[in-house]
Order: sequence, then C-alpha cells, then structure tokens
Amino acid sequence: NSSLVQDGIRGNFADALLVKPNQAGSLTATWDAVCAARESGWKVIASHRSGETEDDALADLAVGFAADLAKFGAPCRGERTAKYNRLLRIAEELEEEGGDSAFGENAPFAGLEALRR
Repeated sequence: NSSLVQDGIRGNFADALLVKPNQAGSLTATWDAVCAARESGWKVIASHRSGETEDDALADLAVGFAADLAKFGAPCRGERTAKYNRLLRIAEELEEEGGDSAFGENAPFAGLEALRR
C-alpha cells in the first residue's frame, strides 16, 4: 500500500520495502508502493507468502520491479525452487539478448550490495 509506505518514509521507520504482490490487492497498487519506496531511496525485496504455490510469476515480477533482492525461502520445496528456476531462465534469456553476464546490464541485481550501507 503506497500510503503506508509514505507513512513509513515520513516517519523514517524503515529503509526497505518487502513486497508481497498478493497483499497489495493489484499489480498497480504493488507498483505504486514500489515506486514510492524507490523514490525515497529504499531497497525493494520481492517476497513470497507462506502457503505459496508453484506458480513462478513472482520471479518475473521481481525482475520487472527491478527488486534488489528476492526472498523465496530455502530451495527445499517445489514452490520455492520453481521461483529460483524461473530466475535462472530469465537470466539466460537476458544473456541471449546480449547482456555481458547472466544478469548484466539488462537486469542489474544488487545481491549482497543491497545489504551494505
């Protein structure tokens, strides 16, 4: 919810947004919250919910939102590995499109840099 993100920004309550698209109500509402967080300099973390399914669309959203990190849990169950496998396929697709590496310029991934201040 972008209004809650705005409250957090004004109150200096956080420095990152944990994005769970199915909690926002719509992709537009999710995007608005991501944009509000980005504009304030917050990091964005795409996250699944407990009881998640093997649908891998969250990986696409994480890349589309240019999330700094993805939180899908340990790759020990199908609903989690589906998302990690999708990230690998996206990286391969981007590499085929001319990126220098698996992520490269086409999809920057902050990795551990996202955790450094």
